[in-house]
Amino acid sequence: MLLTLREFQATQLIKFLFTEEHRVTTAQKKKKLLDIYKFKKGTFKLSEQMKFPFWVSDFSSIFDYELMSKEFGYDITNFLGIDVCPYCNQEEIPTIAVEGAKTRPSLDHFYPKSKFPFLATTLSNLVPSGKRCNEDYKKANSMIGFANPYHDAVKTDESLFFFKEVFSKEFELENVEVSVNTNDNALHMNMCLFNISLFYDQTYKSDFIDMHEKKEFLKEVGLIEKTTDISKVPHKKIKHLVGVDLKKPSIKYRLKKYKVDSLNHIFGSQFKTDD
Repeated sequence: MLLTLREFQATQLIKFLFTEEHRVTTAQKKKKLLDIYKFKKGTFKLSEQMKFPFWVSDFSSIFDYELMSKEFGYDITNFLGIDVCPYCNQEEIPTIAVEGAKTRPSLDHFYPKSKFPFLATTLSNLVPSGKRCNEDYKKANSMIGFANPYHDAVKTDESLFFFKEVFSKEFELENVEVSVNTNDNALHMNMCLFNISLFYDQTYKSDFIDMHEKKEFLKEVGLIEKTTDISKVPHKKIKHLVGVDLKKPSIKYRLKKYKVDSLNHIFGSQFKTDD
């Protein structure tokens, strides 16, 4: 269990369980383990018995996150150039700094400032994100053990989305099932937290069917003889033939991984996302 814990909660666990342990009862140890589990899951509320060092409470008087966000928010999101939510790769989050039309994405605290106030103004902890992922799903989850989109990217050469389809003469939504699967535990936790499988299955089956219909069309007009011939087509032409831009990065291209996995599944190809 110690290997799964990091920094603050590991420090608290070791301090509690291994110092003055002769005065610690089994019931107290169980309660402490439960508190730490809640902390990891993002449901623990700080109490007088377990709180941050004294200097944390004075942190806001030194670094003001709200002021920093107001003064430099547009500079940060514009510099990062992330136009699509990195958690779901679906919701568009453009930065527009034109007077009268200004808008920018929220800067999500990957490690929430309610639980990690000393990271409130740390730039590497600020992730531009969509409203749904940030406010509806992620909320104040501690995110310990989850994948950070800045350095835990989806692997380009492995499928993330998987498809089951039963087609007869007609392509119907009810005959398609979309799921996600990964051997990366941190990424798997993200998929569950942000409801990626459910969201894509309910929303983007029609895109998968469109890809099937494009395959049939390409074969009918003679642009390809067999489905695997798509692998011989230059990437630039792939964009025009099936509507998948293999070169555009996911931070600027909605549904990138979903589209590439759909393409590979339907055409039997092995294209990578190039991110």
